[in-house]
Amino acid sequence: MYPVFRSYPQPVHPVHPDRRRMFYRFYDRYRLFNDRSVRPFPFRFYWEDFGVPVLTIYYVDPCIEENGEKHRTYRYELMTRQADRARLVVRRGQEFYLHLGLSRNYDPAIDGVSIVFTLDGIEKPQYGHGTLVATALLNPGEISEADWQVTIDAIELNFLRIKAS
Repeated sequence: MYPVFRSYPQPVHPVHPDRRRMFYRFYDRYRLFNDRSVRPFPFRFYWEDFGVPVLTIYYVDPCIEENGEKHRTYRYELMTRQADRARLVVRRGQEFYLHLGLSRNYDPAIDGVSIVFTLDGIEKPQYGHGTLVATALLNPGEISEADWQVTIDAIELNFLRIKAS
């Protein structure tokens, strides 16, 4: 009589059975000019390729000896501490180098790396106060209008040497 009222439970279906389609639905809902019903996408999104593992940074080497000599800070107590307690001290306006150990080879076509710098000892670093800076990793030869620039200095097997200025 009333088909809406049933005594047995309805089967539960997942809202998004295919995770890849969920991205498209969210993307299309808020950006009408990319509606797939009107026209197909002209490019593939980076998250469609699930065969490539996510690039993970295993370790960051601050190159304390090299940067300490160039910045004349190698005798500071913070830089001469033992083992993991040593901290990098650099001078404002001078470039410094970092070594990144990666989970796989860096591919500029599919990988994007952002570097976030904060001051040590600040309880709540903030962008407006200059105690927090976020910048994208640029390929060699690229320049940015940002105050901070981080470029690739050398690429090796599962390794990046970056220059920050």
